[in-house]
Amino acid sequence: MLKIISIILAALVGFLFDLGAVGKTETIGVNKYKTYQTFESFGTSAAWWAQMTEDEDTARRIAQMLYDDETGLGLDVYRFNIGGGSEDDPTERIWERSRRTESFLVKDEESGEYVWDFTRDANAVRMMKLAVEYGADKIVLFCNSPHYSMTVSGHASGGLEENVSNLPRENYAAFVDYVLTIADHFVEEGLPIYEISPINEPQWSWGGGWVGQEGCHYTPEETAELLGMFAAEMAKRGCSYALAGPESGQLTADHWQYIDRPMENADFAAGAEYIHG
Repeated sequence: MLKIISIILAALVGFLFDLGAVGKTETIGVNKYKTYQTFESFGTSAAWWAQMTEDEDTARRIAQMLYDDETGLGLDVYRFNIGGGSEDDPTERIWERSRRTESFLVKDEESGEYVWDFTRDANAVRMMKLAVEYGADKIVLFCNSPHYSMTVSGHASGGLEENVSNLPRENYAAFVDYVLTIADHFVEEGLPIYEISPINEPQWSWGGGWVGQEGCHYTPEETAELLGMFAAEMAKRGCSYALAGPESGQLTADHWQYIDRPMENADFAAGAEYIHG
């Protein structure tokens, strides 16, 4: 697999060189006998396309091209997007369908209560299972936003103000239970859930007038507190998967604070056996 990656990268570099010198040929050699680094795994994220793959034959072909060792790229990690329910929110502000998601937590029309329905987000779940069928041995469950019912704004597309978290502290426990309930469900179904990543790109503003997709801002301190609660609850439940995060979208000035602050949290440190850095 690393040979294939090296060849692809070499071809890309050669193409970029040619862009600056039309008619000039550059030769790039690949030494397949020298190792520079080892990758633990190699995968892809299913946001924001898996839920849009409605045809089963097309979905199968995509899974084969990505995960099959013989006829595809041979990837081994599939990153599944636990949606915040923006597709189910009647007042959602996200205009592009591919950037909205269904949730497994839906509002019952008769009782008005939120209930679990794991028949939801069927296209994305099918793609995840096909990825496993063709060779994925690690599933990472990640969240762009908490469920919209838990947020301050009432939307999974961020808060009404920039750089202000859309998840109030009184709903931290509900969000932890939301993610772990979904993860445990897929574990029971026999899927290889490797880790959960509940916080995605927290340093971005995710609020105000920008509503291009689901997202939620967290400060480094809020990130540490929430991840600490995840670690503590995972230890209590004896979860078989690990905790990852936060997923960083950019190396901003406060990037290292998002790494250092969680390590200073006692609950996070106590649950170290569940943490993937």
